[in-house]
Amino acid sequence: MQNEFVVISKEEFASLLREVINEEIEAQIGPLKAVIAIKQKDACGAAGITDDTARNRVIKGKVSPLQKEGSRLVYFELNAVDGLRPRNLLRKR
Repeated sequence: MQNEFVVISKEEFASLLREVINEEIEAQIGPLKAVIAIKQKDACGAAGITDDTARNRVIKGKVSPLQKEGSRLVYFELNAVDGLRPRNLLRKR
């Protein structure tokens, strides 16, 4: 058996390593995203959008909120946060 070596840049190696790690994390955490909920305020902070933007996306049916009966607090499933993106990222160029 012959050993072969491939030379890649440090940046390319780091990028490949991040990709593998992200895929592994997603495989482990992905199923939990449907059962973990976070407050709207925290979801908006993580996505870099305003509360008004989140409310508009709920009204348009782009994301579904969760709410406890009798409470004004709105929650989103963790997997819904992926659907919350700053508006400028949604525009086509």
